[in-house]
Amino acid sequence: MTKADAKLYLMSLPSRQVGSTSALVVLLTIISLPGWGQTTDRSDVALEEIVVTARKIEESTQHVPTAINTIDSETIRALDIRTLTDTLKLTPGATYYAFSKTDQTYSIRGISSGAEGAAGDSAVLLIEDGEVITRNFMQSAHFYDIDHIEVLRGPQGTTYGRNAVGGLVHAISKRPHHEKEVSATLQAGNYDFVSFDGVLNSGLSDTTAGRLSMHIDKRDGYTTNLADGSDIDHVENLGVRGQLSISSSDRLEVLLKATYETNDDGPLPRKSYDPTIPYDSPFTSYTEETSDEWTVNNTTGLTLDRTIWSLGSDIYWDLGDIRLTSLTRYRDGDSEETVDTFGTPDNVVLTYAKNDARIISQELRLDNSDAAAELIWIAGLYYLYEDTYRKEDRELFTLIDGTEPPVATRQFDDEWNETNSLGVFAEVIYDFSDAIGIAVGLRYSRDEKDFSIIHLATGSLASLLLDENPVIAEGLSNTWDAVTGQVSLSHRLTDDAMLYGKVSTGYKSGGFGTQPPTLETALSSYNEENVINYELGAKTEWLDERLRTNVALFIMDYDDIQTQEFSASGSVIYTNAGKAETSGIELEFQAAITKNFTVEGSYAAFDGEYKTADLAGNHLANLPDWTTNLSGIFEMPLANGSLVSFRADYRARSKVWRDEDNDPVWGIRNGISIIDARVAWQSASGKLEFSLWGKNLTEEAEIVNINTQAFMSQRSVGYGVPRTFGLSLSYFGGN
Repeated sequence: MTKADAKLYLMSLPSRQVGSTSALVVLLTIISLPGWGQTTDRSDVALEEIVVTARKIEESTQHVPTAINTIDSETIRALDIRTLTDTLKLTPGATYYAFSKTDQTYSIRGISSGAEGAAGDSAVLLIEDGEVITRNFMQSAHFYDIDHIEVLRGPQGTTYGRNAVGGLVHAISKRPHHEKEVSATLQAGNYDFVSFDGVLNSGLSDTTAGRLSMHIDKRDGYTTNLADGSDIDHVENLGVRGQLSISSSDRLEVLLKATYETNDDGPLPRKSYDPTIPYDSPFTSYTEETSDEWTVNNTTGLTLDRTIWSLGSDIYWDLGDIRLTSLTRYRDGDSEETVDTFGTPDNVVLTYAKNDARIISQELRLDNSDAAAELIWIAGLYYLYEDTYRKEDRELFTLIDGTEPPVATRQFDDEWNETNSLGVFAEVIYDFSDAIGIAVGLRYSRDEKDFSIIHLATGSLASLLLDENPVIAEGLSNTWDAVTGQVSLSHRLTDDAMLYGKVSTGYKSGGFGTQPPTLETALSSYNEENVINYELGAKTEWLDERLRTNVALFIMDYDDIQTQEFSASGSVIYTNAGKAETSGIELEFQAAITKNFTVEGSYAAFDGEYKTADLAGNHLANLPDWTTNLSGIFEMPLANGSLVSFRADYRARSKVWRDEDNDPVWGIRNGISIIDARVAWQSASGKLEFSLWGKNLTEEAEIVNINTQAFMSQRSVGYGVPRTFGLSLSYFGGN
């Protein structure tokens, strides 16, 4: 097909057929033809190789037989990616659900069971520099000074083990080196937003290097509270990380690390799902004063405070053809917040939540990945100890029109949990030939949890919250274990094309429920969740490494999938819903159109439903029918050697169901279509950069939370970030 033929083909398509996907394919065909958009030699136009540690050894992402997307440091900086939720926005098929900063649910491929309660676990792992962040209230901490982020989709039950049933996000920090480096970025934007990122790095001796990283940000709230005129969802964050690398020889490196983060935020605002109709209960009624998504009338004076700190050491010891890796971590965190659950000026339901956790983890592993052998193997041990306390208290109708009515009721829930977790894993990667390879991995996981709970209520509505009052259960204990693994076959058709088939399994630990209404419920633990994933994929590069396309098709079967049920008060009760199935296709591409113009994006389509009797046929909660991302990056060199770059990003997804019961009236989170843009100037030396940026330029109102409906005629919702814009000034100094 010539360039002219391609143009004629595009013009001849009926308008109804020129959808976004068709137009994109045709556009890529046209602009990849020789001579399109440039007159210079294209021999230097190529995509960079992406190296990942998805299997805990370094290898090209195009050689790994699994679905993985990687976000490099340039993209992290350009899009200001700060959190796990920011990362999932760029991941095919991923979504998130935010009740508050300390209570979020993350979903990949429809696996979205959360981690509420002291004995609950998340189904999507967040890993920072090899450390699994197990507690939900810690997972929304800020990223800064990040080298790259790897997102592995589907169960990763071999080398990552427990709870990686949906997938995982691994944020990998930049490490100390012996060159001098001084960098700083200052940002300012609307809503009085200011932030500062700074890095100091230097060699301290022939064998020692240090790195100090810092992030500070502060902004007013996006939402105005009519109750007192304040900005209700303000933020103030501080994060510091120090690293010290000691290399006593070419064969031994010790990396010491310490982190500290503190947050002082306002709560996530709440508003009626439909602000045009009354928000009624048997005891009070309220109608929103405005339909504007970022103007509410909520209880005043509510806050969120969180502090997290950690210590760690990494040891890398070269034993000849074998490498020993040791990762030791200690993490301590606590948080307190009060939330207006229903979002009215009356205290319909106020929720106070406190979390306190201490986590110790140790991983030891051996591998021969540097031995240049046909057979690569990795084997390891993993141990985790977790001590968690969670308190969640509620006040119902304690203050209406300035007085405490007779129905005023208080609910108290205190939970203590200790987890001891052990994992033993091994994986073998063998190439039968230059074209055909196999990978086989197994892991044994064992989790023991010791749990105690006190749940009681006072006031005239106490009987609606608990069937028995109080509920006290101490010294509960249970153990769950599983063998998980994966087998993958890969066939390299050419140096630039690989096909693979994979079967993998995942396991999510069982646990004890939160806020049980009866003693029997408190004594009953819920079962572990198991998933098996069947996946076919292709990873290809075309046109002399100018175009990269990856595709994955999968079917996932769940057994004893963990779900949430809600009591009349909105208390969460965890159960096992039986079986579910999800399937889908994920497409990703990167195209170096010219030396200065790159386009990249993804599209994913899914189908998933519950198979158990009570929910049979219902769509999986938090699973979109489709998601898409598209980015264009254009760089324009100037005569003086400086560089101007332009970047535009588009992301969209279909609607998603909030709950397993698929409430057709109040249970739908709207589909979204969001556009971001950035223009930047970089000096000829590369040391200075000035940029202007805007996010959510069309001010799409994304529902990020739908509350339960207890006592009220409709549900309350929380909205995401409105239109924001600002400027950034960066200095990159060093040798």
